[in-house]
Amino acid sequence: MAKIAAFVQYILFCVFFAAGAGAIALSILVEPEILDYYRNRALLSQIEADNEQIKSLTAKYDAQIREIRKDPNILSILEPITFGIEPVADDTAFPTASDEQLAAAEQVLLENLNRKPDEANIPRWVTRCAETKNRKILFFAGSALVLITFIFFGSPAKT
Repeated sequence: MAKIAAFVQYILFCVFFAAGAGAIALSILVEPEILDYYRNRALLSQIEADNEQIKSLTAKYDAQIREIRKDPNILSILEPITFGIEPVADDTAFPTASDEQLAAAEQVLLENLNRKPDEANIPRWVTRCAETKNRKILFFAGSALVLITFIFFGSPAKT
């Protein structure tokens, strides 16, 4: 019977000590390491998406270059579009963008360039644990749990 009690005491000690040590470790590691891990994952996915976009643009430009090499007349068609030369054609209206439309398009492009990595990819529990108040609570709760574990489940005094 004493061996069973000692075994149960050992299991309870291990469980509560692990929970307390885990809370302490979480409170210490959550701010720099865990948050950076999730931010870096978001940045990595952003960079991979940008790389895929660059690959598709490169493929598109390579296809245009191949077409230009096959038929040089295509270059004369692309030249006014590329260099912004006003085409001259009788009885044809060419649309032009107003200054307001160009400013709105420029604003959208700048917002896309200046966007930050998506913070929604960081789990809610990480953001809550990273708050200073919650980190302190986690640290002190884990410390108290470890202390209580040693007090109640530590080895009894030898008689």
